[in-house]
Amino acid sequence: MSWSFLSCRNPRFDKLIRMSKSAVVSRSTRVLAAITFACAGLDLVVLAGFHLIQPEIDPLTSATSEYVHGKAGAMSSVTSAAVGLGAVSLAVAVWRITVTVSARVGAGLLAVFGLAKLAQSFFPIDAGGATTTGLMHNLLGNLAFLVLPVAAILITPAAARACGRGQPGWWPRLAAWLIVLTSVLVLVGDGVGLFGLAQRIYLVSAALWTALVASWLWSARSRDQAAQNQVGDAGQNSGGQQAPQGPSGSGL
Repeated sequence: MSWSFLSCRNPRFDKLIRMSKSAVVSRSTRVLAAITFACAGLDLVVLAGFHLIQPEIDPLTSATSEYVHGKAGAMSSVTSAAVGLGAVSLAVAVWRITVTVSARVGAGLLAVFGLAKLAQSFFPIDAGGATTTGLMHNLLGNLAFLVLPVAAILITPAAARACGRGQPGWWPRLAAWLIVLTSVLVLVGDGVGLFGLAQRIYLVSAALWTALVASWLWSARSRDQAAQNQVGDAGQNSGGQQAPQGPSGSGL
């Protein structure tokens, strides 16, 4: 029997094969994705809430870090730590499901971003004057700011393929490049007196991107589910086969 037909398979069939092989993640990886998704949600909710409970801070010009010195300011540090935890969780998950060098570099940079945000939660911004604590806050913030755009660009296509989605569509690519564009916007905004607005757009873009990649990981099949499906398929195949029957009658 000739197997030459394999060379002209339907592209949709090839995509299904890739999905069946790659879109399988461990249960612990899905847990990491859930942590990332929850942390991104907390970040967005707290950021929105600060605009209501601290209206005296101008969102156009003031950094979000300044919320730490006002009402419910402790939530600013908690949120920074949550963002860091979510980023590190996502970095570990991406490292697990990808094999390319670029994806692993992206995961490493994302981990740097997360660790910087975690550390930054212990160093609040200066309320006035200059202190060592404020200097550490700025250094860690700048480090996180610089590495995230690169991580997003490297991770997005690799994570999409690893989760069985093929090449990412326009929306995932836009989410990643939006981080890059808003990074530039932060630099420009700082020079024209709109740093606060630019930073908020950047932070929202970052939260949406991490939530998007986390949703891919969560929606991918778990290894346990894949194993159960294989067992079920095997059972159906064996159940559908009839045992060979010997010659009937006694005349032989």
